[in-house]
Amino acid sequence: MDRSLATLAPKLTSPAAEVRRKVLEFVVARYLNLLVSQGAPADLVEAVLAPGLTNVVDLRAKLDALVAFRADAAFEPLAEVFKRAINITKAYDGPLAVSGKLFEHDEERALHAAAADVSGRVVAAARDGRYGEAFREMAGLQPLVPPSSKKCS
Repeated sequence: MDRSLATLAPKLTSPAAEVRRKVLEFVVARYLNLLVSQGAPADLVEAVLAPGLTNVVDLRAKLDALVAFRADAAFEPLAEVFKRAINITKAYDGPLAVSGKLFEHDEERALHAAAADVSGRVVAAARDGRYGEAFREMAGLQPLVPPSSKKCS
């Protein structure tokens, strides 16, 4: 797309960055519709498209792994953990650094240590396209998360 925009630059009536953004929005919307029309759940397609459209083959591998993982009993509890984490971190702007000094309970320290241990394996699996393995690694943390006192939305 960038090469095409460079070639067409003299003919563009809008800034190249704006044209690029609009073209990507169009392509992402069409790809979402294509995957949903093929039977993929719309919410999962939106989840894998959220970081952006970079590699269609890799995106499909992520979607397939996520669809398969959704059928696993670990999916819903892990999804709840992520909802809680997202709600907690909404108040922070910019990179979030976690310091073990802030933890008040043994459970928090144990979860932090386990997450640090698992994160390298999750990153390596995701980097190598082994998304199902990455999901299973993350799901292994769920039993360490104390139950929520209220339902997250």
